[in-house]
Amino acid sequence: LVDEILQLRFGERKMVRNIASPVDVPYIQRLEGGEISVDGLMDDLDDSPEGLREAERRATSHPVIRGSLIAADGSSAGIFVSIYALKPDNDAHAALHEQLTELLTRPEYERLHIRPVGGPIYDAIIEDAISADAQIFGVLSILLNLVILLVLFRKLASALVPLSVVALSAVWTLG
Repeated sequence: LVDEILQLRFGERKMVRNIASPVDVPYIQRLEGGEISVDGLMDDLDDSPEGLREAERRATSHPVIRGSLIAADGSSAGIFVSIYALKPDNDAHAALHEQLTELLTRPEYERLHIRPVGGPIYDAIIEDAISADAQIFGVLSILLNLVILLVLFRKLASALVPLSVVALSAVWTLG
């Protein structure tokens, strides 16, 4: 999953700068003979059930990881994705959100219950909501203005003239 997240792109440019997860945090331990070893959390472990249990034990007992990258009760873990500043931001954030959603909804990750969060993700979600609301309220405001103009001028033609001026001005301004 981490390797796939690192490959996310916006056009030709990479989006992801780096990723921090419980696996990346240095694990410091005292070896026999008094030596100190500094390795990644899972560097000396394999993917066997025993290795995974040991990784879980290390992660939940590690003071840096527990409570920051892994919930204190061990029920959830965080993966922090640092992205490059890409212009235009809204398009890049939307692309990141779309690609992450597509990646995380694959069947192999379904059981993990991964929820992307953060500024770029929220930007994309809010942008989508604003666009949808703008369409709805734009149409409603035009209809409300039409009704008010009909009440004031009492003729459809008289109400449509000022409304057409507003519509023409909006099209001229926005392109």
